[in-house]
Amino acid sequence: LLAIGIGLVPGSIQYVWAQTAAAGGQGELRAVSYREVPDRLMVSVTVLDNSDLDLRIRDEMVAELKQAKQSVADDAPFELELSSTLHPGNQKAADPSLGQLSSNTSNTQIEMNIWSSSQDSLLGGRQTGGESRTESSFEIRATLRERTLGDVVWEGRAIVRAERDQVDPYLARMTQSLVQSLGHTVRDGTFPVP
Repeated sequence: LLAIGIGLVPGSIQYVWAQTAAAGGQGELRAVSYREVPDRLMVSVTVLDNSDLDLRIRDEMVAELKQAKQSVADDAPFELELSSTLHPGNQKAADPSLGQLSSNTSNTQIEMNIWSSSQDSLLGGRQTGGESRTESSFEIRATLRERTLGDVVWEGRAIVRAERDQVDPYLARMTQSLVQSLGHTVRDGTFPVP
């Protein structure tokens, strides 16, 4: 699946990754660094949703940052924004979809499927067929912003195959992999999951 994301933030074009998880006890890791990130980072950690799950993810992330010798403070010059998404498995072919539009107060993102041999895409057309089943995947997305300008400095995603009520064993590994990749670009990265 080839996808292109266009961030409507001045001067930034963002990559969007396939939202699937690797097989065989591996999670997927993707990260893009747009600018150099200081080795010693002072950062605040926020969540887009204050659900119990996202608050647990925030607590895991704070613990991992502190273990990595990063400073966590509410008035820090950098803000790490966290969100989680469950991509449910499908029992049958989905309705036609070439992409999606997502937006919040500071960022709008358009995701379009350009080419895919297994999903609807602009070049590949509508994928038809009989009943199909895909596994659910769970994703944690982390976005690092410089607070004064609001610029996105780094973005990372950790993805595992799991239902929402099965993700607790994966949270520590997912946040650990994101902290280890902080400030780096990682393509096709993996991390072991229990």
